[in-house]
Amino acid sequence: MIKTLTSDDYSQYAELRSLGLTTDPTSFWASEIEEQPIRESRYKEILDNSDDFIMGYFDNSVLMGIGGFRREPSLKLKHKGFLWGIYTHPDYRGKGIGKQLVQALVTKAFEIATLTQVNLSTRTDNHAALRLYEQLGFIKYGEEHNSSCIDGTFYHEVYMVKSRI
Repeated sequence: MIKTLTSDDYSQYAELRSLGLTTDPTSFWASEIEEQPIRESRYKEILDNSDDFIMGYFDNSVLMGIGGFRREPSLKLKHKGFLWGIYTHPDYRGKGIGKQLVQALVTKAFEIATLTQVNLSTRTDNHAALRLYEQLGFIKYGEEHNSSCIDGTFYHEVYMVKSRI
């Protein structure tokens, strides 16, 4: 089951997010050491903003997949937002959970009447994610070389967009 997370889901979210940041550090812009002290306040900030949200995939009552949406705050950019932090527990990969989560995130984002596009990014070598996003109608619009440096290794990022118009 996929649902929008609430304050009651924070402890499970924090545990799964921490797992992702520590076991798959190249998949995220954030690092566990930087995010952990502010995770709870950022979570509450997202829940308090009516256009931002985090969704989760639950197996019974256990959170096994997460993903977030954040709308651009600037008046000139409010027509778009971006997906972030998409992560599926390693034991649940290959079961279509990521696809379900991204579909649910996009559907909910496009419920915002004035939103016309959803952006996301992923590493250029994350072939499974690239295939998934393309299957769901995202198109590549750019690439940034050396967008992140983790333990001395540089990673390139692909930027993608799905438009409603």
